[in-house]
Amino acid sequence: MPEVSSTETTYSYTRTGGGAAAGRFMRRRWRALRRLGYASPLYRWRLGGKHPLKLKATPEDLPLGSAGRGRALLRGRFEAAGYRISLDTAAAWPGLVGAPPAFVDWLHGFGWLKDLAAVDDAAPARALAEALVKRWIAAFAGYDRLAWSPERAGPRIANWIIHAPLILHSGDMVYRSSVLNSLAHQARHLRRTIADTEPGTARIEALSGLVLAGLFLPGMEALATRGLKQLERVIVGFVHADGGTASRNVGDAVATLEALVLLKAAMAGDEAAPVPWLQAAIDRLVPFIKSHRHGDGGLALFQGSFAGDAARLDAVIERSGAGGRAISTMPHTGYQRLKRRRGMAIIDIGVPPRAALSRRAHAAPLAFEFSDGPHRIVVNLGGTADGWAAQGEELSELARSTAAHSTLVVGDTNAARLRPGAVAGNGPASTALRLDSDAGALIEASHDGYARRFGVIHHRRLYLNSDGSSLRGEDRLERRQGGGLSGTLAARRRPGFDLRFHLHPDVTASETQDGKAVILRLENGRGWLFRVAGGDAAIADSLFVPTPGQPRRTSQIVVHGTADEDDKIVKWSFNRLTG
Repeated sequence: MPEVSSTETTYSYTRTGGGAAAGRFMRRRWRALRRLGYASPLYRWRLGGKHPLKLKATPEDLPLGSAGRGRALLRGRFEAAGYRISLDTAAAWPGLVGAPPAFVDWLHGFGWLKDLAAVDDAAPARALAEALVKRWIAAFAGYDRLAWSPERAGPRIANWIIHAPLILHSGDMVYRSSVLNSLAHQARHLRRTIADTEPGTARIEALSGLVLAGLFLPGMEALATRGLKQLERVIVGFVHADGGTASRNVGDAVATLEALVLLKAAMAGDEAAPVPWLQAAIDRLVPFIKSHRHGDGGLALFQGSFAGDAARLDAVIERSGAGGRAISTMPHTGYQRLKRRRGMAIIDIGVPPRAALSRRAHAAPLAFEFSDGPHRIVVNLGGTADGWAAQGEELSELARSTAAHSTLVVGDTNAARLRPGAVAGNGPASTALRLDSDAGALIEASHDGYARRFGVIHHRRLYLNSDGSSLRGEDRLERRQGGGLSGTLAARRRPGFDLRFHLHPDVTASETQDGKAVILRLENGRGWLFRVAGGDAAIADSLFVPTPGQPRRTSQIVVHGTADEDDKIVKWSFNRLTG
């Protein structure tokens, strides 16, 4: 590993604690009691008030719908992330028994109106949209725990207002009045239940619906003022100074950006005072998102994120009005980006998010991805499709494991304790040092996720040369004497380890006879050579899941060894082949 002369920057991370379990239990009990009140006739009367006669205007939507899904709706199918149901014209509302929670969110949140809006033939799209809104109002005019939850009510209010040209095109004044009255009732209920949403993007999307109701429903302007104040507090706590989110999931950063860009456009013609924090948050989010995009336009797969749709990302970034470039150092969120010409590596040097935001978090300290222009070479397995049956709980939990990432795994165990709803404990502490110069960029990082069980610290060095044609790495297991009897026993262990490099499905890998190298061939025919010293390289099966519920078969390079030395070192490199 070459020495790089430059200014040094050091980063250190430890996980902050979450809320007390007793407090969460009491909050759940209180919410359960309130739900009993919501179902009473008296509560429905309290939701009444001045009925809006029309919307003030209609905000311009982001062009993010799928015409293919819209055409499927016209053929009678609701379909998302691999799950599908048929429209039952005899039922008040499509049956959802056995449907995954995320599909229920999408259906009751009316996210599919974006897809109908993308269909070229507007007449049948309007007819279907109006028919389904009418059926929803008939089925859920009063409080329903499933349909009226704030996670669904906020997006539904937003989608009804945004897509008013679809759902309010009818000349039937009774129907139009029922839609506007329902919007007002839902908005008043949402105002009372915002705090019941999960922290993070669910609360941001719910608050966005509340703000839009205040902006576009006459007589409900106070909701916009209240919603914006609450949203500002949420954004301050959720969006870090480097533009990353507290969940460490770049997909959440994209969802937050979409919500804020939509609100910015909605308020563009409003006479109220400007909201400076809104554009400031957008200006932070965009460079962070750009820093996680590979050359193919998709996102890197860290901490539950998926690759996303490149065209959709382009559209929301363009509409954001933010001109910031991709950043190399994300010190608050815990990522580093090495970029030299065509070569780019992204490294996770952070720690798991706090418990309330770690439901989809991965145990992947020092994992990295690497690409050559638009061609991904080294990847992680994929994201966590929370609530989607098409993904499957087993595959989602596999994606969270340390072994599903391009990093070092000791004793075939995770570097942090994973539970279905969180990352347990404090997670591994991490430190990092970055050095940049004209010759290249170097990251030195370490974590203690295996210190207590195995008595070792994992150190990783990554160096990308000046023209991006060589990525060199060094992984070291440092023997660390722990405290007490358990620490002494751990320090005596000589655990096995696996150094894993998951490859993109478009990469063809061939082992050399000596077990010290692997020849890689990219889709464009370009060749790369992987070499290793300190272990033997073998090719094994793997998976790549860039989209929920759509796994692709691929391979991985695995270097196996035993930590039989006080400082076990494995050196490796990826070098572009000429000719």
